[in-house]
Amino acid sequence: MIRLAGVTRTLGSTPALRGVDLRVASGERVAVVGPSGAGKTTLFRVINLSLRPDGGTYQLDDRNTSDLRGADLRAARTRIATIHQQHDVVGRMSVLRNVLAGRLGVWGWRHASRTWIAPSQADVEAAHSVCARVGIADKLFQRADRLSGGQQQRVAIARALFQDARLVLADEPVASVDPMLAEEIVALLVRSATEDGRTLLVNLHQPDLVRRHFARVVGLRDGCVAFDLPTERVDDALLAAFFTRREADDASGGAPQPAAGPECRPLGS
Repeated sequence: MIRLAGVTRTLGSTPALRGVDLRVASGERVAVVGPSGAGKTTLFRVINLSLRPDGGTYQLDDRNTSDLRGADLRAARTRIATIHQQHDVVGRMSVLRNVLAGRLGVWGWRHASRTWIAPSQADVEAAHSVCARVGIADKLFQRADRLSGGQQQRVAIARALFQDARLVLADEPVASVDPMLAEEIVALLVRSATEDGRTLLVNLHQPDLVRRHFARVVGLRDGCVAFDLPTERVDDALLAAFFTRREADDASGGAPQPAAGPECRPLGS
């Protein structure tokens, strides 16, 4: 489903991605880990077609995304749902309308306008169904800003399910919640993706969550893939080497090495 080969991307004067190679099969569930500034969010923005690579190739469903323009690009984006750390729900709107927004890119303007004014019973029932799956069925008609942070994150997940995207990207979805809620949210993401056969990539900082819920882990550091391994091979020693090197670089104030430097050599291979 996803194939990146030698992908580079510079933001301003900073190289955010430097020769990234990554393949993710349809229906696979993958955790992406790495320190702050590793390029994880930039990687997700390339994958969800918000950013184009400066170099290399990105194929989505066997089509080179550099060829996508206009209606084809918009259609490709509707197949990808992104869940952000800050939820991106509209507080003054009801949970129902936040969830219905998941299909605005799919519906034609007539359907979207009609639904926004007076949702059909079928759309309300479909939104209620996905809210029930994430445990907020009783909040359907409440304003989103009256919900807790964890409930708002569930609204964002419900919106992604309602969108019916085949690829779901969750960018640090539990960075601002307590450990117990983080466990529930990650389990919910993985369970719903498994039930629906969706492809799932989740950016996480918690190794314990990764080990409990994912079979594959990709480590990103300084814009490079440092390792891409089955979870059982990602032990404490590998993680210590992975994170300690970045901490040492930060403490010394040194600039990242070029793409051929030590940071880009795979660990654990």
